[in-house]
Amino acid sequence: MAESFAYRFAAECADKFIRIRDGLPLEDAGQELPEDSARYFAREWVRRWVENDETARILGDCLHAPTEEGAEAAEAALMRLCEENDESLRRALVLGELDPPMVRRAAQAAEELGLPIPQGSYVFRVFAISLAEQWRNGLRIVLKRAGGLPAKTPSAEPPPRKSLGAIVDEFLTRQALLKADSSMLGKYRSILPEMVEYIGDKPCNEVRQNDLLSFSDDLCRMPTTWKAQRAKGYSMRELAELPHAARISKATFDRSYVAVVGAFLNYAKSRYGDDGFPQHLSTEAMEYIGDRAEPEERQRALTAQELVRLFEGAEMHAFAADPDKAHQYWLPLVGLYTGARVREVCQLNPQTDIREEEGVWFFDITEESEAAEGVTKSTKTASSRRRVVIHSRLLALGFLDYVEAMKAKGARLLFPQWKPKDGDAAGHAAEWFRQFIREIGLRDETPGAMVTGFHAFRHTMLTRAKHLRIDERHLITGHADGKVGRAQGGYERDGMPLPDLQALIERVTFDVSPPAPKRP
Repeated sequence: MAESFAYRFAAECADKFIRIRDGLPLEDAGQELPEDSARYFAREWVRRWVENDETARILGDCLHAPTEEGAEAAEAALMRLCEENDESLRRALVLGELDPPMVRRAAQAAEELGLPIPQGSYVFRVFAISLAEQWRNGLRIVLKRAGGLPAKTPSAEPPPRKSLGAIVDEFLTRQALLKADSSMLGKYRSILPEMVEYIGDKPCNEVRQNDLLSFSDDLCRMPTTWKAQRAKGYSMRELAELPHAARISKATFDRSYVAVVGAFLNYAKSRYGDDGFPQHLSTEAMEYIGDRAEPEERQRALTAQELVRLFEGAEMHAFAADPDKAHQYWLPLVGLYTGARVREVCQLNPQTDIREEEGVWFFDITEESEAAEGVTKSTKTASSRRRVVIHSRLLALGFLDYVEAMKAKGARLLFPQWKPKDGDAAGHAAEWFRQFIREIGLRDETPGAMVTGFHAFRHTMLTRAKHLRIDERHLITGHADGKVGRAQGGYERDGMPLPDLQALIERVTFDVSPPAPKRP
C-alpha cells in the first residue's frame, strides 16, 4: 500500500512540476481563469497541435505512411473541418450559440491543459470562441502542409503577465490572512482598488511611474467627502476638476494614501519583479500639492467648560441612571482619565487586561493577550504597549463594579455592546462618540484646533499633565519621549513600578463631578 501511494504521489508531483514549468495553472487553483489567460491557452493548445503535426511530418511517420489516395482523403477531411469550424464560429459570433462540435473541442482542450473552466461559464465561452478562431488558423497551416506547401509553426508566446488588479487582489487577501492592522486593512481596501480603476487594469509590466504620479496629483485635489461622491458615479478625474470647499489634507495624503501605495509597491516589486513589475516605481515623488495647511486637522484639548458640559450634562446623568447605557457612561470617562486611544480602550479584555498587582489596579494595553472573537488587537507603536494605572476617580465612581459585571457575563471586550467592525473593536464606539459630541454642541472644526472625536481626550490628558509640570507624561499616554533614547524609554515603561505609575497618574486631576452610575 505504501509503495502504491508513493508511485501515485510521485506522479502527482511530476505533473505539478511540469505544469508549473510550462506556465499551466494547477488543477486545484480554485479561482476562475482570467479572460486573457483563457485566450492565451486557446492559442497555446492550437500551437502545440500544429507543432505536433510538424514533428510527425519531419519524422516521416514511416510506420503509417499514407498512400496518394490516403493523402487526398486527409486533405479533404481537413477542408471539411475548416468549413465546419467556420460555420461554428459564425454561429457563435452572430447568434451567440456554441454548437456541440465547438463545445466538445473546447472541453477536450481544457481537459488536456488541465484548465479549471466549468462548462457554461462566461470564461468557457471566451475560451471556446478563442479556440475556434485559433483552430481556424491552425487548420489552414496543416492544410497547406497537406498540399505540399511549407508552413511554419507559430512561435510559442510567454503566458500573459499578471494584471495590476490581480496583484492588488492578491495583496489584499494576503493582508487579511496576515491579520494586518484593521485600520490599515480598511485603507488598503479603500484606496488600492481606486488606484487600479484610475490607472487601468493593465499588465503589471506596463505600470509606469507617471501613472502613480498622476493618481497622486489627483488625490490631492479630492474633496474630503470624495468616497461618498464616488459612490454617486463621479470618477476621480471628474472630481479633481470640480470646485470643492475643502480638499484632503497633507496628513491624510501622507499617512493614508502614500503609505498604502508604498506598502503595495514593496509587495509587488518583491513578488512580481521577475514577471516584469517595474523595480524603479516608488512613492518618493508623490508629493502633496494641495492647499490645506498641515496641522489644521489637529485636535485640541477640551476646555474646563467643555468638560463640565460633557460630564455633568443631562446626557451623562441619563447614561448613569440606565445600566443598559453603562458603556456610553464609561467610555468617555476612561478616555479622560487615561489619555488612551479609543482602540486601546475598546480592545481591552476584562478577563485578562484589567487586573491588580502590588495593590494597584491597571489596564494592560498590549496586543499579546487574548482578543475577543472578530477583533485584531494592535498597538500603534512599541511605546504604546504599556500599563496604565486606573485613576482613583474611576475607582470611586464604581468602575471595578462594571468590570466585574462584564467578567461575570464572560465578555471579552470592555464594551461588548459595540460590536467589532472589520477587526476593530473601536469602530462603532468611535462613530458613536463623534456623533455624541456633535449632538451636544461640542464639535469644533476650527482648523488646527478641532474637537471632532475621542482623540481630544488624549490631548486633554497631555495638556493637563504639562500644565502640572509632569515630565513623565509619556509614561501615561505611551508617546515616545524625545528626551530619552528609544531603548531607555522602553526600559522605563516596562520597569517603572506600579506604585510609582499610580503616584504619577494621581497627580492629574480634572475639575468635573460626573454623576455616580447606577450599579449593575
